[in-house]
Formats: sequence, structure tokens, C-alpha cells
Amino acid sequence: MPGVAHFINERLRALGFEMARYPPATHALSRRRRLMERTTTDLVLDVGANTGQYVEELRRHQRYRGRVVSFEPLASAFEHLERSAHGDPLWEIWPVGLGAFCGSAELQVAGNSRSSSILPMLPAHLAAAPGSACVGTQGIEVRTLDSLFPAIVRDARRVWLKIDTQGYEHQVLAGAGSSLAHIDTIQMEMSLIRLYEGAPMLQQTLALMAGLGFRLVGLEPGFEDAASGELLQADGLFRRSSAR
Repeated sequence: MPGVAHFINERLRALGFEMARYPPATHALSRRRRLMERTTTDLVLDVGANTGQYVEELRRHQRYRGRVVSFEPLASAFEHLERSAHGDPLWEIWPVGLGAFCGSAELQVAGNSRSSSILPMLPAHLAAAPGSACVGTQGIEVRTLDSLFPAIVRDARRVWLKIDTQGYEHQVLAGAGSSLAHIDTIQMEMSLIRLYEGAPMLQQTLALMAGLGFRLVGLEPGFEDAASGELLQADGLFRRSSAR
């Protein structure tokens, strides 16, 4: 006879949710937390912060209480980010995008905001997420990580860099040439199919990271095509090979 958990799950599934067991040894959030604790991370750089979801997850589920610096160039998302960071003295926010140069660029604004990118969206992305269609453009300020690194890092010793810039990840790394030697861990979005014009594929990212001296230590599933079940993006976690 079905138990209480089965009964609750049936009701939740009808609403699009599911109650599931949380296995601490294998769950992605638990693995990420252990990696942060082992590396004694004391600064997280949140590139492509959107409304602050990543940091809220860090605070709530990964028990990270250290400094965070978030970067988000989309004005509407930054307004939400300001509210999210309000009252957290260790959370600093910047209304800029990061890239390979210091200057300005045009951001393609997506209907769901989180899919906004400097790069034009391709049909494969739109087919998997119709709500992500471009609804306009916005001029943004772009800075290199190298140009900001000394001012934002200050006395931090163990830096974790998260990059979620919708196909623009390699340009962020290109602007961080002198900073990478001081970064222990990089978490970045990788594409299994091309979703933005000119964006790199997963294989290219793996080769780039190996060339930069980082080894892959974790994979987390991300954006998927709900209709086909295909995984379209995943997060790769990389550690600097010389890091202990």
C-alpha cells in the first residue's frame, strides 16, 4: 500500500514538483560545498549574477559565509540583485559585464532575463526555451577581470570564479590573463550544442581550461530541452592543477 511520501509526491508531481531524497555524498550542492570547504574559499566572484540566485544558493545550501563580488550588466536584473544583496555586508555588486576588453557593448536582452547575452541567440536555444526570445537591446559597460582584480580581491587568498555569461565565458577568461594565477577554482557554463552565435562548445572549453592549467573536477547538469530530454548545457568545475 502506498505510503505518505508516495501520496505527497503524486500531488506534487501534478504541480510540477517532486519530493526526493537528498544524498549528501553525491548531490551536486553537497559536492560543491565540500570542494569549497576543502579549498578554504574566502572570495567568490559571481560573473553573470542575474538577480543573485547563485549567491542565495551559496548562502542557504552551501553554508558559505565569506565575501562575494557579483557582476551583472542588465539593468532590470541589477535592480533585483540590489534587493537580494541588501543587508549582506559581505556581498558587493557591480553593474558591469566582464569580457576581453574595457569599453562598451550591446547586450541582447532575453524575455527571461537570465538568457541575455552579448552574443546573438541561435534557433536551437529559442526552440528549447521560447520564453528566452530577444525583446530588446541595452548598452552596457564591459571591464576585464584583470582591470578590477586588485581592487576587489584585496586580502583574499582562495578565490572561486563562477562564470555564467551565456556563451561569453571564453571572453571573460581572455580578460583574466594575469588574474588566473590567483584563482583556485573556476565554475563555468559549457554548451553541448551551440546556443549562441560564435559561442564555444564543451570540447573547446575543456581544451582551453587544460591549456590554462586547470583540471576538471566536477560536472553539474544545467539547461535542458524539456521536450526531447537532451541536456544542452552543463557546469564544469575546474581546479588549478598547482592548487593543493
